[in-house]
Amino acid sequence: MPNLKRVLCIGAHPDDIEFGCGATLNKHLQRWQDWDVRCLTLSRSANAELEKAHRLALTELGVPPEQIELHDLVTSHMNADRQAAWEILDRAWRTWRPDMVFTHESDYHQDHELVYQESMRTFYDCSVFLYGISRSQSPSFEGAYFEKVTEADIAVKLAALEHYAPLPISDGIGVTSYRQKPYFRREAIIGKMAYDGIATLSDYAEVFRVVRLIGALIRGC
Repeated sequence: MPNLKRVLCIGAHPDDIEFGCGATLNKHLQRWQDWDVRCLTLSRSANAELEKAHRLALTELGVPPEQIELHDLVTSHMNADRQAAWEILDRAWRTWRPDMVFTHESDYHQDHELVYQESMRTFYDCSVFLYGISRSQSPSFEGAYFEKVTEADIAVKLAALEHYAPLPISDGIGVTSYRQKPYFRREAIIGKMAYDGIATLSDYAEVFRVVRLIGALIRGC
């Protein structure tokens, strides 16, 4: 893979980045120490405790607190602020100049779909990898890059997500806690990474769809 160091991770909501690429972040930030990462989340979900959990979770994965950025777009209604979403991403591109971007696939959640579309409109000169969120992932999602991770990386990802466990979460109909959600079960999170590891004959992996890979594999390019 080309030498990619400056990494931008984008999430529509608090918890998206942690679910989508948390073990990968821990691997490169804390074990390998070869990435400079900025995380950008478009919605705070109007909940101070959720924002606090998000900041604590990303810090647990190794993201410096000053490189965590949250914005105030309204959860589930981001289509009404499409231009604002693009402006946030465009500003991040111009100020951060990332080599690589992790962002949402176009899945069944309307906010994820919007973030995917606006990411594609913004990051032309970056390598772009899409992550899936199991609770809304489309069957058409086809991973092409598998990041091998270890039990140690998974343990940190689980510890990061645990910051959300007692918090209330709404599905638009009723309110429960994260801990009660099927996708939040420890065995579900580990099981997905174990399944994705099969493709690489490894114990565990996080999988991404490659949209664009920019590098210089030929001398002089």
